[in-house]
Amino acid sequence: MKNFQFLFALLVASAFLFSCGDDDDDDDNGPGFIDQPIQGMINGQSWQAGSGLAEVASFEDNAIDIEITDLTVDDVCDEFFIEGLRLFFDVPDAVGTYELGIDTEESITLYDPEGSLNIIVLEGTIEILTIDATEGGTVTGRIDGRSDDENFVNGNFTVTYCPE
Repeated sequence: MKNFQFLFALLVASAFLFSCGDDDDDDDNGPGFIDQPIQGMINGQSWQAGSGLAEVASFEDNAIDIEITDLTVDDVCDEFFIEGLRLFFDVPDAVGTYELGIDTEESITLYDPEGSLNIIVLEGTIEILTIDATEGGTVTGRIDGRSDDENFVNGNFTVTYCPE
């Protein structure tokens, strides 16, 4: 009888061990990146990228500023975005993956011009895939960023690089 109880306990323990494995999808999409054009919600409003730009960061050495708006703009390098929902962030001027957070000093700002509301996103990841810092070049990447159920963005982006 003791052998039966031992075998039964071993069987239960084995079933528990094998059923509690990692249930995360282990694909090449990265942390939580969705393979889609970048979109989400800003201040509870649906948002999808229209135009965007990358430029040398104003306040950081070896960094780039990226801004993406829901508006479609013909010449983003000659435009100053003052209308429309948008997101912006700085990242090092290098291809790589950057975790958002207070400790990493990386964040995304979601901006709603109604009331000049800035929502700071500190959960998620930004991945810069390519940087072509020539005139007419582009910066590509992807974002998985979330503040709450009314403020999040996810997907791929390509923005125009605007040299100084």
